[in-house]
Amino acid sequence: MKNRKIKINKRGSKFSDKPSFKWVVCSKCKAEEVKVSEEAISAICSICVQRMIPPPVFKSQEAPKSTGRPRGWQFMKLFVDQDGNVFHKGVEQPKMKGKLPPTDVKTNGKKSRFEREQDRLAKETKLAKKYQKKQEKKNGNSNRRKRTKKTK
Repeated sequence: MKNRKIKINKRGSKFSDKPSFKWVVCSKCKAEEVKVSEEAISAICSICVQRMIPPPVFKSQEAPKSTGRPRGWQFMKLFVDQDGNVFHKGVEQPKMKGKLPPTDVKTNGKKSRFEREQDRLAKETKLAKKYQKKQEKKNGNSNRRKRTKKTK
């Protein structure tokens, strides 16, 4: 490597006055120029590298097959599937197979958009009636005369 003046910037990293790279013609196709360091002898362009490497193989995008067990069964303290297999915290217990009844899993069914909208409207009307009653009570009390004690 040639001797150069080396400067140190405020962060402590070194850099030289002259650029430390050169342009080299691709050794495969001889058409593209590649930017390399001064120590490099030859280079291959990105297009030739892509031609040399086979395309990537992707896993099939099929949906995972269902096991017939509910979500989170591995985290249940005790879970018994329909075949009678017993699982304790996700680990199968073969000695207990068929001795316990299948676990009944309660699912929280999601409401449809229409049902959620109906619930929201019902809640709003209930709150509106409550607000109107408060307003009527407030207005009714302010119109009434307050009784005061008569002093002699």
